[in-house]
Amino acid sequence: MQYPKHLLPHKDNKTIVFEDWLQSFFLLRHTPDQDLIDPDTGKLKFNYIVTQSDHLRDFSTNLLGTYLRADSKIVIRSSKERMLYFNGLWQENEVVEAPKFQEDFEINESRGCFFLCIGELEGQKVPISIADKYTGDAICKILHTPTRSNFWHFSIRWFTESGDAGSQKGAWVDRLFKTQVKTLIHQKALYEVPDCHQVEESYYT
Repeated sequence: MQYPKHLLPHKDNKTIVFEDWLQSFFLLRHTPDQDLIDPDTGKLKFNYIVTQSDHLRDFSTNLLGTYLRADSKIVIRSSKERMLYFNGLWQENEVVEAPKFQEDFEINESRGCFFLCIGELEGQKVPISIADKYTGDAICKILHTPTRSNFWHFSIRWFTESGDAGSQKGAWVDRLFKTQVKTLIHQKALYEVPDCHQVEESYYT
């Protein structure tokens, strides 16, 4: 089995800059299995958003379109060194190696996924406070962060006037990601595959 060519970045690709046309696109986030709906609420199980709240600081997703739901079942499984390579950020003009089946990746058919509309997250604000005093907002930004094994990898991040909240420290940061951000994603999560379309090549070539 060959690794899907449509996931690999090509030397002549370029990073996608956020513009309004992305608002109508959807992000896919994989889950460990397909039993992701809480029968009591009919919504995503809260602990399926992330296994650790710290992962919300740089929330990994994939841009649905060229990236397909079936692609979310691909799992990079390799030596530590090769995993660091394949999961590392791709740099423009870089020629990449394709992962090898069973040596570098496998298929996990039990994986599930949920979806998030970019337009419902980009620019979203949540209030933050330090020492119980209101100080401003954390603002959501959707960033294209292609990896060597997945050109369609996107990150959901949160920024304050001091910069990336994910790189900041303090009890308020923990509250931000454990409560407001996690709750927002829980509210916005979709479970059925939404209508999607591919990104025009002119935006990334």
